[in-house]
Amino acid sequence: MALQASYPVTYQPETAPSWLHHAAVLGGHLAPDPSGAFRYLELGCGRGYSALLHAAAHPNGRFVAVDANPDAIAAARDAAEALKLSNIAFDTVDFAANGFEGQFDFIVLHGVYSWVTAETRARLRAILRERLAPGGISYVSYNSLPGWAGELPLRRLLSELSADGVAAGAQMVDGLRKAGFAYFTANPTAERAVAGWSARPEGYLAHEYLADAWDCLWSVDVMDEMAEAGLAFAGSATLRDHHDALLLDESAARAVAALATPRQRMLAQDFARNRGFRRDLFGRDLPPDSNGAALRDLVIESTGEIPESIVVPRGRVSFQPAFIAALRGLMAKGPQRLGDAVRALGESGDVARNLMWLTAAGALSPAVPDRAARAAARTALAKMGVVPES
Repeated sequence: MALQASYPVTYQPETAPSWLHHAAVLGGHLAPDPSGAFRYLELGCGRGYSALLHAAAHPNGRFVAVDANPDAIAAARDAAEALKLSNIAFDTVDFAANGFEGQFDFIVLHGVYSWVTAETRARLRAILRERLAPGGISYVSYNSLPGWAGELPLRRLLSELSADGVAAGAQMVDGLRKAGFAYFTANPTAERAVAGWSARPEGYLAHEYLADAWDCLWSVDVMDEMAEAGLAFAGSATLRDHHDALLLDESAARAVAALATPRQRMLAQDFARNRGFRRDLFGRDLPPDSNGAALRDLVIESTGEIPESIVVPRGRVSFQPAFIAALRGLMAKGPQRLGDAVRALGESGDVARNLMWLTAAGALSPAVPDRAARAAARTALAKMGVVPES
């Protein structure tokens, strides 16, 4: 079915250089310094909203963002000119051409890898093989199994019911859900997905459920494909994925840990969590953070009022009020190195763990070099009518 709606404008903080650095270090690796000079490539940038904010927040980086849609690129170029950003370039690119110059420290593919044909995925891997610099990080997001298994039939149903447009088709599917069809009773993930469609932009539904080139992938298969391109799995850009205690109960954690190989444990975790979307990191010749110095040097910042409890996949985690009060006072002073924050708050393993858990839950965040410039860019884009739709 041909798509009639453009993909919505979204902001993906996990694709920021500072975030990718933070996630790679959590995975035990050294990674490119986001405060220094680096080169960054985004493949499939849409209208460039994330890339624009990243460029504003990382003034020492040089950004290249490409998409096959010339209208999206024209809009992104106009926005970059209005923001007076001199460190980013947008271009319309056919992935098959691989016409990039030099190598990049960060290469990002968000909402691309499982939304294209297998042939195009092979071309994307060729770009990663040739263009990711040694010591560089690539981010690859994709729809994954087994979590998507229950929703797969929705693609056929929505396609058949969307002759008068995606919005009308989505309403009809929701009507079937409300009628108590057995499929939705037997597939609660599909029931929840359709119940949430009304809050989704039409463009999201069109591209997620009606695109001709679309697939959902096994994490271990993606890992194998990247290994053939010379890239090794380096962790997840979803920060909570680095903390099993936030994800799995003790019984599930023991069952996963009992498996013999990292590959088996990775696949089992996908089943334990019924994961349907991944944000994987892959690196080329990443050196290890052998003494933990890079972990201690991670910089975190506050995202607002720091709560006394957080909600994670395993449930609610509460912190001592005295700890949170001291943390609020410390973070009010500005971004903090993780090692410095641990010393200021008590010099214990629990403090370090709590700070990383709060960051994984979004109460804190990997710090960017120029937060004020990012905020100013966001405000300016909003005045131009460019705001995230989801």
